[in-house]
Amino acid sequence: MSVESNKFLLRRLFQEILNGRKLAVIPDLVGKNYHLHNPPPGLPEGIGGFTELVRMYHAGFPDLIITIEELIGERDMALARWTGRSTHKGPFMGIPPTGKAIAITGMTLVRIADRKVVEEWTEMDTVGMLRQMGVVPA
Repeated sequence: MSVESNKFLLRRLFQEILNGRKLAVIPDLVGKNYHLHNPPPGLPEGIGGFTELVRMYHAGFPDLIITIEELIGERDMALARWTGRSTHKGPFMGIPPTGKAIAITGMTLVRIADRKVVEEWTEMDTVGMLRQMGVVPA
């Protein structure tokens, strides 16, 4: 795939799955042997783990919208620098809903093989998110 195709695939993942909540397209965009580096504890490997992670975020933040601020690609990889905005309206990682608005930044790097995301590294301001939720003191 070309660099532009890889960037388009990552954009689709954000727009259709994360923002659009179209979980039915996950098998079209994510490989069966998907691997997330630094996953939350207990998250299974593979496409099932990806699906579970997406459901967890949608349950805790049902109005989540992620804006891609910058998108770059190189070889078989694509990277998105993004901002996520939402309200903590549901349980999330054992934390009951706080009703607080959050805005967090992060970066997601993916490796693509056979036209699907097969490997992911995501770094985001989790401590900042927990502070905004009122769970961790400032």
